[in-house]
Amino acid sequence: MAHNNCSFVGSRPAFYASQTMVEAIPRTNIPPSPPKQYQGFNRICQSLRHIATSINWGMIGLKSLRPIEVQASVINGKLHISSNFHSEHIQESLHFALTRDTERSIPYPGNRRSKALVEESRNRRHIVKLKENFLNQDRFDILKQTTVAEIAKGLGCPAENNLSRQELSEQAIAALHILHKVIQAASQSNPSFENLVIHRPFKDASLDGMLPDGINQTMHAEQNIQRALADDKDCQYQEIIAKLGLQEGKHIIVPIAGKYVPCAACAEVEHETKGPDGLFDPDGKKFILHRSSGRIGMAFWNEVQHIAVEGLNSNKEKALTKGIAIRDRFYTKPETLQAAHQEMVEDYSFDTDSACSDDDPTP
Repeated sequence: MAHNNCSFVGSRPAFYASQTMVEAIPRTNIPPSPPKQYQGFNRICQSLRHIATSINWGMIGLKSLRPIEVQASVINGKLHISSNFHSEHIQESLHFALTRDTERSIPYPGNRRSKALVEESRNRRHIVKLKENFLNQDRFDILKQTTVAEIAKGLGCPAENNLSRQELSEQAIAALHILHKVIQAASQSNPSFENLVIHRPFKDASLDGMLPDGINQTMHAEQNIQRALADDKDCQYQEIIAKLGLQEGKHIIVPIAGKYVPCAACAEVEHETKGPDGLFDPDGKKFILHRSSGRIGMAFWNEVQHIAVEGLNSNKEKALTKGIAIRDRFYTKPETLQAAHQEMVEDYSFDTDSACSDDDPTP
């Protein structure tokens, strides 16, 4: 596709990257990193990662459809989930994963560079851990106690916030209780999803009929969630601080995680949302984005990716300008992207595995 046809046509900034463009982003390939311990607030991200993996696995098993990526977050008493594709099947896919017989984990493969073997192992392990932590009350109680104890020690806490450790713990426990409610309800023979919000990916109707066969358009999962929050951020913030009994200006932590780490485009968007007047600007004293990993995944080619401009700046014109700048960096200045010169696991972009459970009651 010509540069102009995909970069400048449409109702909002979007870009189409060719494989050549992706390869122009300077990266350092590394082998898969060793498992790490998830502690404190990072345990929320770990559970969200387990949910994302379970939905991905469930959608393939139930519908023979690949969502490509699923991302999840807890915001204002709800579990928010989106996928790059096929988000209309998220609820039934979660129910499917929670009700299949997956009582045993598959040992981690000796060949850590085999995407197929690693994926098979982690799919089973994540589903087992999700069910153990949220369908077994004793395990859930241990998870809460461990999370609070670790936050009290300053372990696994968001890097930049104005909250006391007690306030951080209260937000973490509130998030865990929401996950508990959703997983409990979704696992029933007649499931319900009243605390689950699905965000379907944005599609630009003006591009219908313009894209060649085999070229899809989407907005990536985490950007769909962030876009929805940005559209209602003031109301959401006021409701949350009222529920938590927090003073105006105290930070609300927004944990987010998926099966994979953010791709190059999503990492670029998230970096901008943390800038002046962005959705996750710490100086804005509202929301703080929290991921348990700072790694950046691959860039995708042969798809039109829409950019969630809504979270880039509180001013719509400035937000649009920033969105256009992000788009153009992929075309003209790939060396200035956040992904540039960053390490990337050459075999796959899974989020980092958790350490084995020999000394950890909630791996």
